[in-house]
Amino acid sequence: MTEEGNESGQEQDGTEGWKTAIPRDIRGHEVFNGMEKAGDVYSKLINLSENSKGTVRIPTENTSDEERSAFNKVMGVPSDITGYTIRPELPENSTYDEKMENSFKESALRNKIPADATKGLYQDMFKYVRGEAEATAKIVADNDAKAETELKTSWAGDYDGNSEKANRALSKFGDDGGVQLLEEAGLKDHPAIKKLFHNIFVKLGDDEFIGGDTTPDKKEVQRTAGGTPMLDFPSMQT
Repeated sequence: MTEEGNESGQEQDGTEGWKTAIPRDIRGHEVFNGMEKAGDVYSKLINLSENSKGTVRIPTENTSDEERSAFNKVMGVPSDITGYTIRPELPENSTYDEKMENSFKESALRNKIPADATKGLYQDMFKYVRGEAEATAKIVADNDAKAETELKTSWAGDYDGNSEKANRALSKFGDDGGVQLLEEAGLKDHPAIKKLFHNIFVKLGDDEFIGGDTTPDKKEVQRTAGGTPMLDFPSMQT
């Protein structure tokens, strides 16, 4: 008789057959539940080995750089930002901020976010930002249309003529840089700008826009024999 069992393969606690080869302290572990023969153990071990292929340990503070890199690769984190493909489909001729995209990629890589998750997050954010921008643009356009309608009503007698006067005032007093700035901002024909320069035209009168020197008359400055300007304030006059 051996220490673990007798010659018939049966132990004193009633364990029979292949289970007598299992140490007593783990014989009751749930991993052996449902196993009826030794071959079941081997099959389970083989399945476990197959299923564990490609798996990596979750990093800890003691994880090596090589192990951490392997974990990131399995999780789908690229090695650099070129591994992220996140740009959404854009309407034709639309503007796009590549700097913002690259900044988002760098943040994702820094925080070890997988490529698929990064694409979903970026496109959701882009959709929201674009929607807000379109909503704001619509509000601005609606307000501009309302202002234009009100101006046409106010200038019902001569809308075209008043618009022409506003353009003449803008051409005369707006320098190239200012006019260009208004054009680039889409404000050159804005109702508020038209009204502003029309008022300038009206205040100055037609004569200012016909021609000639429009600078204010300057009084000749009296000077001393040495060329120093003489003071000529009204309070000094007798």
